[in-house]
Amino acid sequence: MSINIATTIRKFRLIKGIKQLDVANKCGISASYLSLIESGKRRINLTMIEKISKALKIPMSVIIFSAYDRKKIKKMDRELYDKFSLFMMNILTKP
Repeated sequence: MSINIATTIRKFRLIKGIKQLDVANKCGISASYLSLIESGKRRINLTMIEKISKALKIPMSVIIFSAYDRKKIKKMDRELYDKFSLFMMNILTKP
């Protein structure tokens, strides 16, 4: 199954309206390094995903789930995936 953590992190950060610098500071990295992560130019390990998820106040499991490529999910499972994704987005975008 194909996942894209980089774009998912960026998407959630933008949805939350948090600056790269703020997330980077909470993670103990530079904003330029976070930019490289979000653009997919740097690999990211689970420890860093956990730090970023805490900085964004989003469960790590939600970030990983959201990173799955919808096209690669079996057709029968897409409806459930879509419903859960919509549910998560509604929760995350509420103030």
